[in-house]
Amino acid sequence: MVPGVFLLRRVACCLLLAVAHGNPLPPATSGALSANAATAVATVLATEPAPAIRLNSATLEGERLTLDFSRELLALGPGSLAFEQFSRRVHRAAAEVLQEALAHFEIHTQIDGVPLPEWLPPTESAARSRPLLAPPGSAAPGTSALTSRRVAVSPGHGYYLNGTNWVLQRGYWQGIVEDFVNHDMITLVRDELAGAGATVIPTRNLDRTAGTGESGFPKWQEAARYHVKAVGADTSVWNESGYTHLEQDIRCRPRYANSVGADVLVSLHNNGGGGTGTETLYDTNNGFGTESRRLADAVHNRVIATLRREYNPAWPDRRVQGFNGSYGENRLATRPSILIEVAFMDRPTPDNAALQDEAFKRLVARAIREGVQEYFDGPAGVPPYGPASLIATLTPTAVSLAWLDQSANETGFRIERRAEGATTWEVVGTAAANVTAYVDTAPVAGRSSAYRVAAFNAAGPSALYSNEATLVASPAPPVTTPAVPAAWLSNVSLRTTLGSAQAVTVGFVVAGGSREILVRAGGPTLTQFGLVTAMADPRLELFRGAARVTDNNDWPAALAPTMAALGAFPFSPNSRDAALFRSLDGAHTVQATGTTAGTILVEAYDLGGGGSGRLVNLSARQRVGTGADILIAGFYIAGTGEKRVLIRAVGPALASFGVTGVLADPRLEVFDGTRSIAANDNWDSSLASTFGSVAAFALPAGSRDAALVLNLAAGRSYTAQVAGAGTSTGEALVEVYELP
Repeated sequence: MVPGVFLLRRVACCLLLAVAHGNPLPPATSGALSANAATAVATVLATEPAPAIRLNSATLEGERLTLDFSRELLALGPGSLAFEQFSRRVHRAAAEVLQEALAHFEIHTQIDGVPLPEWLPPTESAARSRPLLAPPGSAAPGTSALTSRRVAVSPGHGYYLNGTNWVLQRGYWQGIVEDFVNHDMITLVRDELAGAGATVIPTRNLDRTAGTGESGFPKWQEAARYHVKAVGADTSVWNESGYTHLEQDIRCRPRYANSVGADVLVSLHNNGGGGTGTETLYDTNNGFGTESRRLADAVHNRVIATLRREYNPAWPDRRVQGFNGSYGENRLATRPSILIEVAFMDRPTPDNAALQDEAFKRLVARAIREGVQEYFDGPAGVPPYGPASLIATLTPTAVSLAWLDQSANETGFRIERRAEGATTWEVVGTAAANVTAYVDTAPVAGRSSAYRVAAFNAAGPSALYSNEATLVASPAPPVTTPAVPAAWLSNVSLRTTLGSAQAVTVGFVVAGGSREILVRAGGPTLTQFGLVTAMADPRLELFRGAARVTDNNDWPAALAPTMAALGAFPFSPNSRDAALFRSLDGAHTVQATGTTAGTILVEAYDLGGGGSGRLVNLSARQRVGTGADILIAGFYIAGTGEKRVLIRAVGPALASFGVTGVLADPRLEVFDGTRSIAANDNWDSSLASTFGSVAAFALPAGSRDAALVLNLAAGRSYTAQVAGAGTSTGEALVEVYELP
């Protein structure tokens, strides 16, 4: 392993300009997103059967994109099936643009400057003002959140009469059809909700033994219109005049939920059109926009978190999306209502393959139930997710434990131990919420012991424990506490630009014991600094040697207090930035990558606790470009006085390690803020003995690598910039070593 790591103390304005406050999207970024969304929508309009429809404007204000269409759109009939199908096509195109920059967004439709709700039929406008038949209230004392709830569940599609023939609403993809997959999944959702005490009201027949329906097909395969009719709903619910059976099927679902006094309506569909991942839709104008948003957030976040933790760490998040009357299943509900599109039928992997996996379906069903339960009872009403990646480290007098917090709603963690030969686990201590480390000061000496950790809150413990970590605690010899240096390397970071699926490798060494380290990969949040080329979805992987210790794709909200305490600029809520927190010792490497190209900031923060160790060496290897794409690493020296450091920029010497395309002639320049304080083009041979004193690999005599030894004042941030002579480019390594 090539030792080392990264840059930036707190704001590092020399790299990221200035910290922007207020609007998470600067006007320039909002304008660019509006323009890109308009282009995407115009592309769809060009293929529409009615090409006369024009997009007058697309304006993004905060999280709301307003699309204003010409009056020709009225020919489709606002509220009709044709209008909704058109809306879905243009909205999906716009959403593909917005989801890369916004954690949540709304798309509002206007026609000739008039908001869509004002164009809808008067009867639908009146429906939006009707109150809930059974308003949500608090559960009775001693009951679960769902015991007193009536939840309507609606699996999309099914056989319907298209005039003369009974047909399915969707086609087969890789051997499965959405009409039946939706039914499978909502049946599991029904079981989850009913098991938690809810009264579940389905809009389709969920009994596969119910016999044949009026279509001649099994009742469970029929669309909602025919089930609602069979159970005796009022004719006005399922047989509205002026609508086809297909339109009546869509409209009767929310109208049936209204008629039976459901507290909420949860519709489940699967998507199509070439995308991938999960999205959840709600209506902003049905009289329950705020509550529908809250329900959508709770369910969607649970589904995404569950799938990424337990099924596919890279499962795509297409975000929670609000609309002002575009879709009848949510628009016509006079109660909180959402529609979740779980996956894309026409995407073979990962989507369609997942939809044929029973484990995937059960995970989604459980997550939907947890989301509904969280909506009614708050986050503490649902048990937290269990922790992961438990690591046990033996110190001279104790066992240090560190784990990954995978929940945002725990009250704390319970640490358990089982000695060799024991049949039961004993609780050795607890840790508060968001704390991910514990020290067992009284381990069982001379015997193997296993440790595990569970999260808990008022709803109970996590269903799963962490992994078990086992080691042997031996009687500790007397030790002396190492002296704390007056100055030491602290927070470090690296800013670079990566191509799609390209990785940057960052390394660091903690010596003298363990240390609590926060590692971050900033991408989307960098847009608040005016950086328009920020990476959309960075990912971190932490290695010790060749062994992967842990990873993170989207940062856990539980780390927000830790970031604030360190003075690190905050990540945007629900952003796709990455972060992990570990107690570490020895040499580790971090690999940061992303599915799309962009600029990324990788940081490591020394929390100043969790052990006696400290960062003594950091490095980063990346392809060096020109201009803004040179290699920029930074570090902060904490404490008082001065610290003597060795800084190297290695290019030609990497060839001996099998690296190709090396930077032939790197130039190293060190900055204190914006002031250049030292530079080197070709290293001085007198430094060879210094390399050996810190176990840095030797550089070939006469090579064009660069190196500097500097005495740097504590309490300041520094950057080391590596560029090629002239306009040359290539692979290079930047290193910073603490010197005695």
